[in-house]
Amino acid sequence: MTGRSQKSHIRTYFVVYAALLIYIGLVFYFLFQGGKTSFMVLAMATILGVYWLLGLFGGVRKAKGQHQLGGERLSQFQAESHIPVKLAIQIPGWMPVPYVEVRDELYRFDQLVHKEETIVFLDQKRLATIEYHTPKLERGCYQFARTTCCTRDLFGLFRYQGLFRNEQMLYVLPKMIPIASWKQSSSFKGSVDPEASYTKHRRESTVADGIRDYVHGDRLSRIHWNATARSGSLKSKQFEPEGTPMLAIVLDLSQASYKDAASFELAVSITASLMRYAARQQRRVIVAGVGKELKLWGTDAVRHETSSLRQWLSSIQMERTDEGAEDSWLEAWQKHPDLKRGGTLAWVSGHLTLEQERILSHLSKLNWQGSYFVAGDHAGTDDAKLRSKLSRYPYAYVPVKELHQLSERLEGNSA
Repeated sequence: MTGRSQKSHIRTYFVVYAALLIYIGLVFYFLFQGGKTSFMVLAMATILGVYWLLGLFGGVRKAKGQHQLGGERLSQFQAESHIPVKLAIQIPGWMPVPYVEVRDELYRFDQLVHKEETIVFLDQKRLATIEYHTPKLERGCYQFARTTCCTRDLFGLFRYQGLFRNEQMLYVLPKMIPIASWKQSSSFKGSVDPEASYTKHRRESTVADGIRDYVHGDRLSRIHWNATARSGSLKSKQFEPEGTPMLAIVLDLSQASYKDAASFELAVSITASLMRYAARQQRRVIVAGVGKELKLWGTDAVRHETSSLRQWLSSIQMERTDEGAEDSWLEAWQKHPDLKRGGTLAWVSGHLTLEQERILSHLSKLNWQGSYFVAGDHAGTDDAKLRSKLSRYPYAYVPVKELHQLSERLEGNSA
């Protein structure tokens, strides 16, 4: 307990004991003195005591509230953004409340990151609204764990406090940048340019790829009747074109692969940006995290950006991997039906290690080829050595020191 809080408690106890002694004195005064004056004084003291007791067990102590995050979807909140917060507070009861001191606390991974303090006044319906913006938030999982409401009685003698807990979670995604094109994804053997795959006349497979608007000439068998009924306009089934390779975006979670936390955050942002690009291009894509184990997110989860995927991107952290962990998830990789046939690989890490070199060599034998993204300043310390190691495998070395360089690197500008 802090010194300020301790002094406040001592003052409260002193006021309570003093009021109790005064009231006892008034009772004895009425019993021994009698008369209208003693009765009126005791009656007023009793009414005042009832008012204080009602404030002690009700009023602000039963405060309720609800947070609204600017009326936007949680998926739109990215790192380094100020998030608008609207807090609606209701104080039940009928006892007069002169004002309310509100302290709203925002936690990230159980650590206090922001505290908003203000004073509000209730309207006729005993409601109050607070609007503010958070500071720039890092990627992570946030929670408005506790909101404290305080007030005093009309005479300023007693302080009443109440709190409510809001279990609403706020997931701040990693920072992302738009990617115009990815030339390297179509330069590998057997790959298809995603920008052209849906503009050229190509034979379609039987693998469902979503729903699109009806185009004149579509067969009746292609019409999606359920979606048509829900939307009120004709919708057609969409299928993946044949020959489109699977794209696997892999984020290395091993702590030994990163120089510092900033490099890992950059790697997560690269992964999320590539994921958004692949989803926009309607690629068959799988997002994976490799560390102690293999964590996979399928094509549907990436295309619709499900809440579980957003939570993972917001809360994922580096892991300390044990010896032999790579063999465990490599075995799971080879058994996965969408991964055992090979495709285009986008591996994102902090720097190349001997274990990663062995893994990339093994994946190349399984018909995986693609790009190796190195995040952070550590990428440029031994550029020639990294390139020589990767030259034996079909992987393009893509150094990204800052996130804004990602789009240039993918367009083929390595300067």
